[in-house]
Parts: sequence; C-alpha cells; structure tokens
Amino acid sequence: MTHLIKQFSIAAQQVEAKGVGEYSPIANNLDEAGQKQNRRVELVIRSDNK
Repeated sequence: MTHLIKQFSIAAQQVEAKGVGEYSPIANNLDEAGQKQNRRVELVIRSDNK
C-alpha cells in the first residue's frame, strides 16, 4: 500500500489491503508446489465511477 501511495501518488483512501491467508488457496497446500502457488499477491483494480 505504501509503495502505491508514495510512488504512484494514489490517494490513501483509494487503497485497501485485505489478507485472507489459508482461507483462499488456489492450489492444494499439502505439498511444496501447491504452497508455492498460494504465496501470492493479487491486485484488484476497480472504478466506482459510472
């Protein structure tokens, strides 16, 4: 968040961080390959302007 706000001059009220940890895996966590896939950051860009 800090990087987006400072480096790209994005207003702080437009940025939100949300951690979901083990509640939102995209792969099986039983082996190292799946765990590696689950270590990720996802950005969602949306516009509320209509």
